Amino acid sequence: MRFTTSPVALALIAALSSTHTLAEEVTQNDSADVERIEVTGSRIARINTQTPSPVVSIGSEAIKSSGILNANELLTQLPQFAMGFDSSQGNSSFGNAGLNLVNLRNLGTDRTLVLVNGRRVVQSTYDNGFMATDTGYIPVDLIDRIDVLTGGAAATYGADAVAGVVNFIMKKEYEGTRVSAQYGESDLGDGEAASFTITTGHNFNNDKGNVVFSLDYFDEKGASLMNRPGSGEQTSWLNNPDNTSDPDDGIPNKIAGYNLAWPDYNVHGQMMGVYDADTGNTNFYNVTGNESVYMYNWDDWRSPFYLQESDNATGWHINRYNKVNSPYERATFYTLVNYELTDDIHFSADFRYTKVESQNQISSEFNYWSGWLNDGDFDASIARPQHIQDLLAQDSGYFVTSIGLNELGPRTSDVERDLLAFTSTLTGEFSNGWSWDLYVSSGKTNHDTVLSNYTNKYRFSDGHDSVTNDDGQYCGVDVFDCPSSHPLVSMSQEALDYITLDPFGSQITTEQSTFSASTSGDLMDLPAGGLLFAAGIDIRRESIDMEVDETWQSGIADTEKHPWKAAKTIQEMFLEVEAPIISDVFLIDELLLSAAGRISSYTYAGTHKTWKLGATWSIIDGLAMRSTLAHTIRAPQLSEQFSAVRTGFSSGKLDPCDQVQIMNTPAEHKAQVIANCQAWGIDDPENFDSLARVNAGVDVTTTGNSYLKPESGDTLTAGIVYTPSFVDNLSFTVDYYDIELEDAMGSAGIQNTLDKCSKEEDINNSVYCPLVTRGSDGNIVDVLNTTVNQAYVHIKGIDIEVSYLQGLDKFGEIDFAFNVTKLLDSTYRDSDEDSIHDVTGIGYRNVELKARLVTTYTYEDLEVYWTTNYADGFQVSEYGTYDLYDKPFAPHSIMHDARIAYDVNDNTNVYFGISNVFDKNYFNHPETSYGRAQYDSMGRYFYGGFSYEF
Repeated sequence: MRFTTSPVALALIAALSSTHTLAEEVTQNDSADVERIEVTGSRIARINTQTPSPVVSIGSEAIKSSGILNANELLTQLPQFAMGFDSSQGNSSFGNAGLNLVNLRNLGTDRTLVLVNGRRVVQSTYDNGFMATDTGYIPVDLIDRIDVLTGGAAATYGADAVAGVVNFIMKKEYEGTRVSAQYGESDLGDGEAASFTITTGHNFNNDKGNVVFSLDYFDEKGASLMNRPGSGEQTSWLNNPDNTSDPDDGIPNKIAGYNLAWPDYNVHGQMMGVYDADTGNTNFYNVTGNESVYMYNWDDWRSPFYLQESDNATGWHINRYNKVNSPYERATFYTLVNYELTDDIHFSADFRYTKVESQNQISSEFNYWSGWLNDGDFDASIARPQHIQDLLAQDSGYFVTSIGLNELGPRTSDVERDLLAFTSTLTGEFSNGWSWDLYVSSGKTNHDTVLSNYTNKYRFSDGHDSVTNDDGQYCGVDVFDCPSSHPLVSMSQEALDYITLDPFGSQITTEQSTFSASTSGDLMDLPAGGLLFAAGIDIRRESIDMEVDETWQSGIADTEKHPWKAAKTIQEMFLEVEAPIISDVFLIDELLLSAAGRISSYTYAGTHKTWKLGATWSIIDGLAMRSTLAHTIRAPQLSEQFSAVRTGFSSGKLDPCDQVQIMNTPAEHKAQVIANCQAWGIDDPENFDSLARVNAGVDVTTTGNSYLKPESGDTLTAGIVYTPSFVDNLSFTVDYYDIELEDAMGSAGIQNTLDKCSKEEDINNSVYCPLVTRGSDGNIVDVLNTTVNQAYVHIKGIDIEVSYLQGLDKFGEIDFAFNVTKLLDSTYRDSDEDSIHDVTGIGYRNVELKARLVTTYTYEDLEVYWTTNYADGFQVSEYGTYDLYDKPFAPHSIMHDARIAYDVNDNTNVYFGISNVFDKNYFNHPETSYGRAQYDSMGRYFYGGFSYEF
């Protein structure tokens, strides 16, 4: 059996395929000697392709028609997926630039198992050592198809297949040479992306063997939100100055702010504020250069974080380093060998090396807020320009400022990852017809992170007004053996060199070795057909070794990280059976029952069992039902169990005891929050200025938890497949899913910990409050962030798929592929002490309805594609009502893409496409202005390419 590309999966659907979707058709050999294959969702080698598990399959033509060069971006567009992790998120996770991870059913990237050719591959890591399968390593031009199995599959593939499985099927035997290339850029002239792939394959030894070599290169330049007015944090929530704190006043607590800037962070130079005795206000000036330019006064500021709102907002451009996507460069070498050793024994092996480079930047080092200073306290030898002296004279030398070391440049994270993987498979057949399979693999990944433009916290950091020595003495004032500085004058190169650390970072190495042996075949003949089975063992060893530069270990960079390493072995046995129970009776064309079980033993997590039951009921020709019930687990990661203690700063976190947060607390919780804050030493919380607001975040300590146990889940799927005989080329499927997780692993979340603790009725008997350390003045000193088995998650929904192909006689044909996911219920509980939270339709990851329509028109050598993606709007938070927000609901998203392709001849294809045809953005709402997931921020994007085969 071989897969070929065509518009719809008609043959598969008609046979109750497990793979319906965007573009796949299976052509079957009509002879009796049909090859048995293993399909996604089962380990049984079979002639037919029917399984009880719903699988969506994306063929190579569908991948190509999208114009997307990163598989993760394509999967995110499918209704079954929520936003995982991609190149748009480096700003919020600074050390993870270039990481690409999928998130099925919004259960997290760690609950979606990613396979290549049905096998696990060596994983890359986050910067904290959390292991994950990076889909960015996989060149899209080498993908034959992508199978997406939804529902628990741990009994088939092992732990982590909680939400389901994404299986990348790579192109195999190939003869000839193919060259392809693509280039694209946005309507604004940025975000350039180019790819080039050459693949060549040749048969040898009288066609017994085939060898394939492929080189793939992909280079994506970054695109900045700074070029897109209103995007990112330029549109954010502001505290409503008209709010009276009366819950019945009809005035929202927060309102959307537009065209925002950070006036107190710093202009792109120096800024100072001077008290004006005539008005009783403080006026702020840009004093960079040779003159003072008035910027604003206190009354122009908006909270939180002292934002300024106007069409010409002055100060730091909030999006200066915020990206639509980070620069990303990938090179891959891939080779595959297939050889027929005998008529019954086949050998295959592949080798892959991939190298990825990416970079991210965030704002320069800074002193976020200096407080009132006096010019006389700084080195008198530093020349103050006359315009600065004039302002200083207005208030006896007193001034206020915020120091941003723009002359130092942005803090930069350069990330380099590489993957080296080898697999080998030997397959054959016993004399009784049973097939057997031996598989070995070995792989290694390296993840190197280099941080630059960081300062020595003992010489300059947040809280420093000017340069000090290592003992905190002011240079040029207390001591004279180090270069001095003044907060209103650009820092000298000598001073910059003195405070700047040499680049430092970490090096993470992961290794994985796998051995698998299995057999499959017919156990016996039953009245309705053969009893099929598969059985085998899987053994896997995983290890991680994190090395950390001395600078980072010392904490001198105001963040602390330590080396650690760990390894574990997983030993598993599995058994799967499938039995035809009844066939060829009234309303039962065929009834198949299946069962699978797996026993897994983990070095540090004990022995656990998973299972799956399935049923496939072909009612009449063209109508069938299917269902699975599965028990699945996710095993603890090595980093979740054994990562070393590390400290750092988490930006954007808010103290519930701060007066601004007290004002915005829902009425039902306000009295309890105030009482708790008072118990922590804050006399008047409603007038308390928390250091968390002043510093724009909190200090955090993170560590592993060796007492973790696997989380468990139960999943149910049930569906119907209908291909009516009275309408040619129409198929319709509906699948219901229900996933329930208990003892789910995860951190409580820093902000969630702070919020939940503040609302506890008994702070001395709480899951959250022991994680928060406060000082005698009530300010937050530290928040402990570790992984625990504490959460409960439950989601339910429906997937709908409709495929229709209509011939247009001599004018070609038109094909429609329509996919919809309807979220019926999404609830969670952080711990046993917590109440159930219903987040259905709340937040961009929990939208109630997502849909995708792909329309393909084909006429002779011409193909035209039009793709429409739709997502419901959402409520901004669990408490997001008009009492709290002026815009509590985010808008619906609808995006259109187009592509036209033409076969110049039998060997050459050219194409041109436009993503986001109508240049739609959603910058007008604080929850969608970043453009993540279903909300685009790139804007209209043009691309074109060709392929040539000979």
